[in-house]
Amino acid sequence: MADNSQHLAACGLIISLILRKQRKQRRRKRNVWVRTWIARRQHLGAYHTLVKELCLENQNDFKNFLRMDKATFDELANLVAPLISKQNTTMREAIHHKERLAVTLRFLATGDSYKSLEYTYRIPAQTIGKIVPETCKAIYEVLADKYLKVRYILID
Repeated sequence: MADNSQHLAACGLIISLILRKQRKQRRRKRNVWVRTWIARRQHLGAYHTLVKELCLENQNDFKNFLRMDKATFDELANLVAPLISKQNTTMREAIHHKERLAVTLRFLATGDSYKSLEYTYRIPAQTIGKIVPETCKAIYEVLADKYLKVRYILID
């Protein structure tokens, strides 16, 4: 009787290991780490092309695109940089804090979807979904004390 229960336990263990191995094999394996068109962000993304071009050639269009002038953008970028800058790794280069700020400002200015911004900036929508809230929080943290005054109203 004891031998029979040991055999059943061993069979159950073997079956569970086989099923686990089959599930792992069924999982889709990644063919590429980054889609090739996104990998060209440094050369063809909106921040590296259009934003820098507008900055050099037409300050009014720069202001219209990001809803602030270059001096204000740079000042805000310097304020939020310690909170939103990321470390480069051996796997990939981090998205620069100014580019993170530009994506966030464009999102706030237009209300475009993350998917739409993905094609413009060549940053995956999932990454933009992390960048925007993080950058908004950083903007709030650095500007709240100076620009957001809280009034206390006493109610009798």
